[in-house]
Amino acid sequence: MTADTSHSDGGGDLTPETVSELTGQEGGMWVITTFAGTTHFMNLDRGTVRRRPAPGRTTSINDVERPLRTLDACRVGEVGRWTMLSDDFFTDYYWHQTSTIVRIERSDNDQPQKPSTEQ
Repeated sequence: MTADTSHSDGGGDLTPETVSELTGQEGGMWVITTFAGTTHFMNLDRGTVRRRPAPGRTTSINDVERPLRTLDACRVGEVGRWTMLSDDFFTDYYWHQTSTIVRIERSDNDQPQKPSTEQ
């Protein structure tokens, strides 16, 4: 994991910690943003992930918080891939593949914020 730890921008504000890759061993809450603008909220302490589609993108079964089963790939500049445990008796697990990841940043907030409806 390559980290850019939080630092002051000179005005006293702290910028969020960003990394180039998640392996699942980091712990904490992470916001993964894709080229398409979709965000994924991955809580590595609880072992959960939730997708929030970008405006105009379709919804999916992955848009609720689900237990993370595997974290196969999560690196800036590449597509992300992971699997989640299913809540369906007939389905062993769900899989997810993102569009290209453009940013991975630590979040202090463990609950995803609802997207703004303001234009």
